[in-house]
Amino acid sequence: REIDPYLEGEDPSADKVVMLSPVIAETFDYSYDSELSRTFVTLNFDCVTLENEEADAYPGLLASLDEMNDSIRELAYELYGELGEEAEQDFRSGNYADDDYFMPYSVSVRAYVHRADNRFFSVLYEVELDRNEYATYRYIGYNFDSSGFRHNLSDLLYEPFNLYIPINEQLEPRNEDGFLLDENNDYTEYWEDVDCEDYAFTLDYYGISLIFNHEAFGIEEAYLDSVTLTFSEYPDLVEEDYMMQPEKYAVSFPWGTTVYVDIDGETMPIFAGGLFEDGCCEELYAACGEALATEQVTAFGIDPVYIHSGSDDYLYVKIDTDNDYQYIIVFELSPNGVVKLDEIDAGFVVRYYDFEDGDLPVHYSYPIVDPDCFELSTFTDVLCTVRGFRSYYVGENGMPEAIDEYYFLLETYILTLNRELLVYDPEGDGHIELPAGTNLEYFATDSESVCFLRSEDGDVYTVEVDCSEYPHTIDGVDIGDIFTGLVFAG
Repeated sequence: REIDPYLEGEDPSADKVVMLSPVIAETFDYSYDSELSRTFVTLNFDCVTLENEEADAYPGLLASLDEMNDSIRELAYELYGELGEEAEQDFRSGNYADDDYFMPYSVSVRAYVHRADNRFFSVLYEVELDRNEYATYRYIGYNFDSSGFRHNLSDLLYEPFNLYIPINEQLEPRNEDGFLLDENNDYTEYWEDVDCEDYAFTLDYYGISLIFNHEAFGIEEAYLDSVTLTFSEYPDLVEEDYMMQPEKYAVSFPWGTTVYVDIDGETMPIFAGGLFEDGCCEELYAACGEALATEQVTAFGIDPVYIHSGSDDYLYVKIDTDNDYQYIIVFELSPNGVVKLDEIDAGFVVRYYDFEDGDLPVHYSYPIVDPDCFELSTFTDVLCTVRGFRSYYVGENGMPEAIDEYYFLLETYILTLNRELLVYDPEGDGHIELPAGTNLEYFATDSESVCFLRSEDGDVYTVEVDCSEYPHTIDGVDIGDIFTGLVFAG
């Protein structure tokens, strides 16, 4: 990965765009009534931050992200309290009092990174309130330059102009119900309000995207629509510095929503989603323009990522299915349609750190931002059933290609030898024998036969496992007889 000129002490106005590596921390909580033995509401919310050298290089941006996270946390718990009271009232006054089947209501505040580079940082938040029978959504946008200054929509525009014209040009052809901006109102106060609740916007790599929330601009019925003003169609939309595009980029977006992207100079709607019944989706829809692809799935979660890789465009759709298994379906996008390329047995990397935030479980994930360097994880069962990750890039055929030869485990596994074991010392004199009782950390594997073990002294050894049949063996000995501490699925 290219070194950020900020980190090298170069002029930050250098004529290049360098990707950052944001981290999303997802916190979980729930409200349990011990008297009624009921959980009335659950909560999950995302915070976004930078780590290590990037955090040091962008102190202003880091501080602004911290302020954003505080606001999101405050909003999440405010909604959590309100929906919890509503759920309890519905339980006590409804048809649930004598019925064990009461599903908790839920509050979800999820972050989607639309842009993360040394010039601009944009995050779209989706706020979902799920009352089981129906859910409501609204969106919040946060847009910072590299100094951490949060921009409103008005001050990003190169020259002030009435946005209703290009917005209505996109809305009118697809809105039979006539949701259009009022041509007699320039909406200046809306574009200048950084916290306007009627719409959210992000400054993307390819343009400005706006999402109009439910009841936007005083419309009584719930309504949701989005517009993207691309730089190719509106070349004077924003300051030139913010229009600089990397050759490759990736954008995460909520499943079930339509986003408009620039594909070969055309503004194209793309979509990934499906109908969930009893928490499961059996048919995935992927769309680009007027073309639609369908795929039979058993999905308990769907997470799409739009990827622009040089001159090619792809849709990566991660599917969550049974037993924490994940896989990614890859579609190729073009003005001519959407075509499934293949699948890969891998998912997005989530590192589990339980009880990190006031005794609440926190999961850390790393969204795909740079198609030339991102991490995917998969289950491997060479020595025991574990999840490992390695780095990938988007290959010429659109599929993820591995950068690393080995998978590094997401969790720590300490194994104890029940008997002597002959291991290979790659930095020593070949094979050595470790005595029974030795503690070893299992930390990496090639997912085929080779496993890496680290001693308490920091020495690294490898063993080769025969996985041709169960049970797996080392030199003909069942690995269950060799190690204590192995963990297997099922």
